[in-house]
Amino acid sequence: MRVLLLTAALALSACNYNNPKGGGAEPVVQFSAEELASPDFKVVLRTVIGPKCLGCHSLEKGNKGSTNLETYANVRALGNRIDFRALQKKDMPSDSRLSPAQELMLRTWIDNGFVEISAVVVEKPDPALTQGVNDWAKIRDKVFSKKCAGCHQGATAAKGLDLSDVKMVRENMELILNRSIKQLDMPTPPLAALTGRERRVLLDWYAAGMPE
Repeated sequence: MRVLLLTAALALSACNYNNPKGGGAEPVVQFSAEELASPDFKVVLRTVIGPKCLGCHSLEKGNKGSTNLETYANVRALGNRIDFRALQKKDMPSDSRLSPAQELMLRTWIDNGFVEISAVVVEKPDPALTQGVNDWAKIRDKVFSKKCAGCHQGATAAKGLDLSDVKMVRENMELILNRSIKQLDMPTPPLAALTGRERRVLLDWYAAGMPE
């Protein structure tokens, strides 16, 4: 497949990367259609976080706001905050907004589950996930079995939390939502977090009363 090169003009700002405020030429970052379709942390660091965030949120620059965005673990832990400030409220970066290309790159990465290292084969979204009713069978087969069964299934389930058991899931749903959506530390990094679609379906099922 032919690789289409996309360019993103990265505006200079107080939160610049390797360029002082008001100085130097505007840097241009190139990325391929494949990188945009399935970006990993390395790509997002090069195209978005490095140019737009590390001028403030790095050890060298004093970790402004007590925030360091140099590592995957730090960025993933702050994933919801980054989503809100950079893509929703859009008050970060403080002196210049992300370009449309950078917004698309960051949004795609977040929606795909904060992938640290892209797999060789890109997994296509499962259309069945967003079709039909949100019942227990869908949650079990399309979310938990896919992302959580390696640790949380059967008699040997980690922490005794068997996510193939609807009763146990209902009893622990607040914990599950806190870890998988709020804290974003489940599935355990470096495994990818739930995708945007998976998170929305899980929240919709919870809001509907967790029907079986």
